[in-house]
Amino acid sequence: MKSSDSPPAAPSPTGPPGAESRISTRRQEAKRRRRLWLGSLLGLVVVGLVAWKLVIPGLKEARARRFAEEAEALMRRDEYNEAFAKVIAALRFAPRDPTVLRTAAKLCLDTGNPNGLRYYESLVTLGAATPEDRKNYAQLALALRRFDIAGRELVYLLKQDSTNLELLHLLAQQQQEAADLNRATRTAIYALSLEPNDPKTQFLYGSLLVRNKTNSIRADGRRTLWGLALSEGPYADRAVETLMLSPELADGEIRLLIRDLQTRTNLRPTDLLRSYELQMRLEPGRSNQLVRQAFETMTQTNDSIGMLALLSQWAAQQRQAELVLEKVPAAVARTNTVLAPLRAYALAQARRWNELTPVLEDRRFPLDPVVANVLRGEMALASNNRKEAEAAFKTALEQPKIPVERILLVARSAEGAGFPLIAVSAYQRLYGTPGRSVWASLEILRVLRAVDDLGLVRDALKKLNEQLPGDDAVAGERAWAELLLNNRIKESKAVAQRMLEVQPQEVQWKFLMALALLREQRPSEALTIIENLSPEWNDLRPRWQAVYVAVLGANDQREAARTFAAKVPLEKMRSAEEELVRPYLLAR
Repeated sequence: MKSSDSPPAAPSPTGPPGAESRISTRRQEAKRRRRLWLGSLLGLVVVGLVAWKLVIPGLKEARARRFAEEAEALMRRDEYNEAFAKVIAALRFAPRDPTVLRTAAKLCLDTGNPNGLRYYESLVTLGAATPEDRKNYAQLALALRRFDIAGRELVYLLKQDSTNLELLHLLAQQQQEAADLNRATRTAIYALSLEPNDPKTQFLYGSLLVRNKTNSIRADGRRTLWGLALSEGPYADRAVETLMLSPELADGEIRLLIRDLQTRTNLRPTDLLRSYELQMRLEPGRSNQLVRQAFETMTQTNDSIGMLALLSQWAAQQRQAELVLEKVPAAVARTNTVLAPLRAYALAQARRWNELTPVLEDRRFPLDPVVANVLRGEMALASNNRKEAEAAFKTALEQPKIPVERILLVARSAEGAGFPLIAVSAYQRLYGTPGRSVWASLEILRVLRAVDDLGLVRDALKKLNEQLPGDDAVAGERAWAELLLNNRIKESKAVAQRMLEVQPQEVQWKFLMALALLREQRPSEALTIIENLSPEWNDLRPRWQAVYVAVLGANDQREAARTFAAKVPLEKMRSAEEELVRPYLLAR
């Protein structure tokens, strides 16, 4: 029987026959393409990372070095603020690049910035410091009074080159400023044995000897300096200046020095002025006559503006304001920017306020605003108007881009007028000025001794401590202020402990430690520190006497404390120091 045909098969859900395999193939190809794309992307990422690691740092270093080169060019033009901006940018891109670190360190060396110590130390740590770098490191450390660092670096360098005169001079300076005159003198003697005719070494040797306590050794030093002074060599001026400061010059030696100055081959106005100063030392009763003689004699051959200015400044220093006003008339000074302030100063010195007022108010020929405000301050003081005087000094200091000599004028005038904190602000403006930063810091330390507001003193000392991180005197003053304020006791005690280890015989550190122990409520230990001190009572500074009284009282020796408290000169202390004594004072 013939079977009927089978019904057609139902269509496949995946499409016609063979479609499934084709779809599978396409899927595999798509997966393969995705893998290839992902692989390529991964490869690009890897290449990018490699480029980042290898190429980008190179680009960053190249850019940093360009910034460093630009900073060096700015330094050569004395544009230090702009140079600092370039150095900061360079350090941001390559903080460990030796070229960048060297430029940053050199900029700090030129300006006395303490950050330079860190940059030089980084060069040493990286093994990239050249002998020149290490010498510069020592010089910056000396400028910042980090005698420990300076000594370490100089000793290292001298091990490599023991006959290097420049390094020996720096070592003698380090030893001298660290108050080790004997070692400094031995170093100078060794340097002199290497180069007996070197004038710098001779001057170093002579200037060290004249500071000795033995008469015969000081005489040897003066003889060395005499040889330099009479030679007219490169150190003749410095030798003359040092000799002029000596109180031991006999009249015959003074006359010899006068003759040497007046007969020099290249006679300069400063030589003649020094000779007149020495003549006044011989004849103090003729000082006024000699100043007039100098003015008239020297202007006969040279009546230039420069000579008038030099003589006016010198005459003012000799308190001869009327002579300046006579020799620099108003008609001459009025239109001259050099002579106008000198005549104005002379008017103030002579207290001729009625004549000074129109000079200050002249809008056609105005004085420099710093000078004008300082003189307004002087006028206000003469009228006992301290508020107006203070405002004038502050206005003087608010002027932009004040030259160094004007800043010094404000500082000295404000301090002399009894505004020490304005003087401190003025000196602070010298931070970052080449050759002035450390000197300004030391001036601030001196000025602050007369300030009674201990909070302000402490704040200024904190900044000063940051500027001179290794200066023992600054660290000690800050610790003293902190302890009086009952602050930072642990840190201040650490300063006292460190200094006692280095200078165990120094009285100031013992009293600092005693005050720290008092603040820690350990009076018996404080008494142990100071009870066997050798100095006489009158040889102790008033602040130390106050601590002594407080220690006695805290140890229940109240009768002794009252006895000594009566001897303390309270007028020579700050209020916070007086508080140490006050509980033991009988009614005065």
